[in-house]
Amino acid sequence: MRKEELISFIGDHAGRTTTSAVIKAGFSPSLLQLLERQGRVIQESRGVYALPETPIDDFAVLALRWPKAVFSYANALYLHGLIDLVPGFMEISLPQKYRHDSICAEFPDCVVHHENPQQYSLGIMEGPSPTGTIVKMHDLERSICDLVIARRKGAADPHLISSALNEYFDRTDKNLPNLVRYAALLGVEEAIRTYLEVLS
Repeated sequence: MRKEELISFIGDHAGRTTTSAVIKAGFSPSLLQLLERQGRVIQESRGVYALPETPIDDFAVLALRWPKAVFSYANALYLHGLIDLVPGFMEISLPQKYRHDSICAEFPDCVVHHENPQQYSLGIMEGPSPTGTIVKMHDLERSICDLVIARRKGAADPHLISSALNEYFDRTDKNLPNLVRYAALLGVEEAIRTYLEVLS
């Protein structure tokens, strides 16, 4: 009976969970291990388990394994639907001095941005991964500012920023005051105001 309850619990969480979430929900970790031995769940990463039929989702695995990770830049743009092409790598923001060796060991192409406390906390929100797991990501406005920063460093395709900005301005959930506020805090206010003038 408890096995079926745990299977149901995992199913209710987009088919994927962690050992800590299982314990918090009142199940024993040994029950999870039993289900793994029986092939009813699979271990995707340390402490991360999924039902066998759950689609592969690196966004979900990374977020569940490393809760401090915030999807940013191209990854955030993709999760928000501002770009259609799935990024070929993980791109995340982490607090300063957060060790990321284990992340890069599991995701070798992962791009990590270490940020000071103010910058790290700016624009964090939660939303669904491609398969429905709730993950941390930067909101629309922070994602646009980061894209402008990347372009200034020569690390963003001009076509990408044009496409993303056009998509952003068509969104009904955009927040222009927040966009300008973030831009000022991140040092790209002039560039953002130029884009606003061009696209308005």
